[in-house]
Amino acid sequence: MVVAPDTLSGDYKMRAYMTYKKIGSNELTTIYSINGIVKISTEADFLALTTAIEENLSKTYKLMNNIALTGWYTQTIGNAEIPFMGTFDGQGFTISGFKGGDSENNFAIFGVI
Repeated sequence: MVVAPDTLSGDYKMRAYMTYKKIGSNELTTIYSINGIVKISTEADFLALTTAIEENLSKTYKLMNNIALTGWYTQTIGNAEIPFMGTFDGQGFTISGFKGGDSENNFAIFGVI
């Protein structure tokens, strides 16, 4: 459906379907934002955030439910050279099972905030 921009008004709900690609051992997806907010609902959404983070360090992210990561090893979000400058709203939900780097000790989701 195509609609001329000047005929649109009001609020619209959108559903985006994502295509997954296999790269190495991680499944990736494209990061979509609606009204400037990226919603993180699945393990794949979270992994897309951590692997495509350099161009997404200033966005607003909202965790939509608990996410249990299993067997995924990923990098931190942000580092000393490129810190995370966005907003991450956990909304009281948790991300569990996070493993990363060379060690499961002394490792966090956010490298530098």
